[in-house]
Amino acid sequence: MHTAAAVGVGCKYKVSQNLELDGITRYMFGYQDKKDVKWPDEERAMEFGTIASNRIRAGVKMNYRGLEKIKLYAGTGYEYELSGKAKGTFHDGDDLFAIPESSYQGGMVILEVGASTRIWKLDVDFSGQGYIGKRSGVGGTLKVKYTF
Repeated sequence: MHTAAAVGVGCKYKVSQNLELDGITRYMFGYQDKKDVKWPDEERAMEFGTIASNRIRAGVKMNYRGLEKIKLYAGTGYEYELSGKAKGTFHDGDDLFAIPESSYQGGMVILEVGASTRIWKLDVDFSGQGYIGKRSGVGGTLKVKYTF
């Protein structure tokens, strides 16, 4: 079973006719039950332990609406994992091996840039994200919503 929940508070502040700041603070919880995975030969199996994650995030995003039909935005935030440890075991016949425990506890900085527009009945949003810290990487999002 996987369970997740989040609660947050945000506020918007209009700096000028075209510029708006959007601030948010959020708490997130996630839980994943243990999972057993067996190989087809049934001699090998892995058992992943339960994982519980508690995170807090705070950030600010700047929205610019100075272009006709296009909204540009950029944001930054900080997320801290309060817990979040993963462990497991590997069974090979009668042998049992512990998978080294890993911890996700720690912080990371989040950077985001993007643009959104409305074309006919389509809302289109494209963004890129970068993550620096305990968890590092890059990501991108493309959202298309049709309204009728």
